[in-house]
Amino acid sequence: MNVCVTGHRPSNPNLGGYDWNSDKNQRIMLKLYQTVEDILKENPNETINCIEGGALGIDQMFFRSCEVLRAKYPDKITLEVAILFKNQANKWFNKTDIDRYYKQVLIADDVTFVDELEKYHLKGIENEIYHPAKMQKRNMYMVDKADIVIAVWDGSKGGTGNCVNYAKKINKTIIKIDPREV
Repeated sequence: MNVCVTGHRPSNPNLGGYDWNSDKNQRIMLKLYQTVEDILKENPNETINCIEGGALGIDQMFFRSCEVLRAKYPDKITLEVAILFKNQANKWFNKTDIDRYYKQVLIADDVTFVDELEKYHLKGIENEIYHPAKMQKRNMYMVDKADIVIAVWDGSKGGTGNCVNYAKKINKTIIKIDPREV
């Protein structure tokens, strides 16, 4: 069973910023952990493949929550990072975020470079080069593959909202976590 996440970046005022030790971010990561563990308990014969897009914020917090679950359920949890393009983190400035990203890529069971997949490649745009439309293509890849989409979303417009709307359009099961209520 494939479970993906979509969610806001750390700059969203309803998250706890870039500090994963903030009370808010700790509560969000616990909620993500509990949500995936609930899915696992409801599907005891399944292995859960946790898919995230490598983005700052919710994506990386989801990976960490699933990594902890994988230690608890080593035969039941796998980790996949669906990356926009190689060297995605080269645009980032915070060493902690960059180190965290490369660690996640290193320990993931599967790393997918979405822009290299024919179905999600942007025509006329080189692989390994940033383009804003690659974010939606990455989201489409994750949602297309997922059985369940976990959306940490406050209802606002933007990339997370676009991802949720796409998931609705193709009738995916969506578990919404409103960060204002966590």
